[in-house]
Amino acid sequence: MKSKLIIIALLIATILGSCVNPKIHGIGVGRSDRELCDEIYLIKGDTVSWVRTGNPNCFVENSGKFFHYHEGDSIRTEFVWCDDGWIAGTIIEGHIVDHARDDDFILADQQPIDSILGKYITDSHGVRRREYDTVHRYDDRLLMLKTSHAIHQYWILKIKTADVYGPFSYLDYLDMKKQLGVPPTLRLMGEKESVDNN
Repeated sequence: MKSKLIIIALLIATILGSCVNPKIHGIGVGRSDRELCDEIYLIKGDTVSWVRTGNPNCFVENSGKFFHYHEGDSIRTEFVWCDDGWIAGTIIEGHIVDHARDDDFILADQQPIDSILGKYITDSHGVRRREYDTVHRYDDRLLMLKTSHAIHQYWILKIKTADVYGPFSYLDYLDMKKQLGVPPTLRLMGEKESVDNN
């Protein structure tokens, strides 16, 4: 009986330990619920935050993570929660054109969705839509995203510490990769082509 209690206690400690370990969280790359583009989002958080609902006296518990956005010389910390809400979970917004990852880093090539479809506007009929988005068919919008010649921005995300660096121009991105110690073998598709051609 005593050995069973010890085993149960060890299992509980293991489960609780994994729940509070700040290095255990999930980050994914995939289709946004709001747009048809890919984004980088939080799948599983390691921190609990209380969020106010529509009722000012009512709070709900959400799981999420604090991310540290490095923009030039400043650092902005944001709590990203992972629930099914309309805007929840996004770490780097779309359109993610290409990404590469290992256990420590995620690299991302982004064409900002605003540069492809425009900012949100309300038209003369009161309909909220993207400025350049006159295409309503799903396949046509996907084609617009895939064939766009919009600007590219580059990001580096340190997975275990939740540090997000960017957006960068291509050359600044290459410099930051060296500064952060990203392995030379971890590259985006465009980097592989440029390296292989030299």
